[in-house]
Amino acid sequence: MVYPRLIAWASLLGLLVSCSTPKEEVEVAPLNWPENNLMEVSDLGYWMDQPDVVFVDIRLTDRYMTGHIPGAIHLTRKDLENAEMDYAGAQADREQLQALLSQKGVKPTDRLIIYDARGQVEAARFWWIMLGQGHQQMVLLNGGIQSWKSAGNQVCTENCDHRDPTHYVFERPKSDQWSVYKEELIDRLSDSTLLLVDARNDDEYTGERQKKGAYRAGHIPGAILINYTESLSPDYTFKTADSLRALFQSHQVNPEEEVLVYCHSGVRSSHTLFVLTQILGYENVRNYDGSWIEWSKDESLPLVSHP
Repeated sequence: MVYPRLIAWASLLGLLVSCSTPKEEVEVAPLNWPENNLMEVSDLGYWMDQPDVVFVDIRLTDRYMTGHIPGAIHLTRKDLENAEMDYAGAQADREQLQALLSQKGVKPTDRLIIYDARGQVEAARFWWIMLGQGHQQMVLLNGGIQSWKSAGNQVCTENCDHRDPTHYVFERPKSDQWSVYKEELIDRLSDSTLLLVDARNDDEYTGERQKKGAYRAGHIPGAILINYTESLSPDYTFKTADSLRALFQSHQVNPEEEVLVYCHSGVRSSHTLFVLTQILGYENVRNYDGSWIEWSKDESLPLVSHP
């Protein structure tokens, strides 16, 4: 005979035992690498100690030495330029980049987290150059060094740029998917299906200011002005996608358009290309590397100037 009271006590005992048994820990999957190539400081945690992650600081040397993310290697804009060109500012060629990255101890499989202190304009330039050469895993750190400091993180004032040298070789062929060259731009100046965006400031665009390196002042005919700084918030982070979408669509720069961007030497326009392709998802955007310096050097090419 089974007694009801005994059954009740057995059930209670089973419940107590089950409640006191430690729960299995659930393994939390690491944060996915951002598909839009933009990393928030708050999402860095998992990636900080990964052996294949390299922080890349693209600022002047004195700024790097006053405080950088611990372990970050250091590059300057000059490091990324081709001094053999007959005009300033053009990107370094494939062999120069491979030598530079080898010297800095970077491997083709490394994940690069790139930052600066100018709203990611220098970082975007390096990202664009490397993307065209075939390096895949790269992100910009939203807000750069300012966001790092604002989050309460420590900076390093010692030179961390001493990784063991590597033999860096790009694993993919060079692609012109993200680039436009002077010859094509000349041929298509009258193409009404093309949108040409100038990412400089008002004075450069109108010709009131001729920045160092330029041979003439003004802008390429047909170009519309959208200063790259309009994409940034006061804290140097990118504005929200909704705000950015409204900004570009107010200038009739829509996702279905073919867009070519330029600036003085392809730096600020790299930033605009990043915004359009990575944050807003535009699919047909290319950057003119030679930009205004190369265009203004050729006196046979037209310009508009109204200072």
